Amino acid sequence: MMNKLNLLLIITFSLFLGACKDKAWDERTENLNKGTITLYAESSYQTLVEELVKSYENVYPESKIEVRFAPDNAVLDAMFTDKTRMIITGTALSKEQLDRIKSVNEVAAEQYVIGREAIAVIASLSNPDTVFDFDAFLQSRSAGYSGVYEKTGFVFNEENSAMVSQLLGNMTGYNNMFSLGNLDTVVGYVSKNTAAIGFISFAALSDPDDSLTQAILRQVKVLPVAKADSTGKKIVIPMSQSSIASNDYPFQRYVTVVKGNTPELLGTGFVNFLYRSKASRIMLKAGLVPEKMPERRINIVE
Repeated sequence: MMNKLNLLLIITFSLFLGACKDKAWDERTENLNKGTITLYAESSYQTLVEELVKSYENVYPESKIEVRFAPDNAVLDAMFTDKTRMIITGTALSKEQLDRIKSVNEVAAEQYVIGREAIAVIASLSNPDTVFDFDAFLQSRSAGYSGVYEKTGFVFNEENSAMVSQLLGNMTGYNNMFSLGNLDTVVGYVSKNTAAIGFISFAALSDPDDSLTQAILRQVKVLPVAKADSTGKKIVIPMSQSSIASNDYPFQRYVTVVKGNTPELLGTGFVNFLYRSKASRIMLKAGLVPEKMPERRINIVE
């Protein structure tokens, strides 16, 4: 039979192991929000990401996130070439892309959808069009097409070519479609050409208090989208935060964080923060739809 001394030793040793384990876990948890990481983010999300990072660093002053903004293809390339282990993009990565990151990081990358935005359709303030007919647009790529978009030029931001690929899939055959260097050149071109329609990220327009948004909307207008439903009936859907939230607006994008093998636990801490109410409210203020809506507490006083 086990004597009292042996029993006491076993209990003491178990408590010691538990204390060590708890200490190691506490240190790991504490380090979730300390350190420095480099984050690459798609240029469309500059205002949003700057606000999210600023808020995070205010809550966790021992954290430092160095953000570099780049076109969507350059953001992905930074992950593929190990310039960064963490990105924010509007493109959901394919299995092949995730496998490519795994070959560099030596562990599987994880991607998290933190919110939704969309592709906005813009036109000159002088353009007589009041809606964008998506079905007629698709037909305009056909040989010998004659119709409403016969003389229309469709332009997108070269920096966000992946965004247009999401909208159209294979872009070959669009003789009336071309790209320009950046958002400013697209907006400037569309504003001066009544026969032009542009595609840009809704994130560039979604915050009405942002000075850049206000400058864009002084030059162009946002067209609602007309699209045939499953019965063939044409439905007109305005571009808005509510139509994104209800899934009515057809051209949606997912704001996605991709985290590879980050050397600092700070990467995990930042992802956790992006699902909290504070980050969700920042996304709502920016006109986007957070994946996790913030709670609304109502105090009822009798």
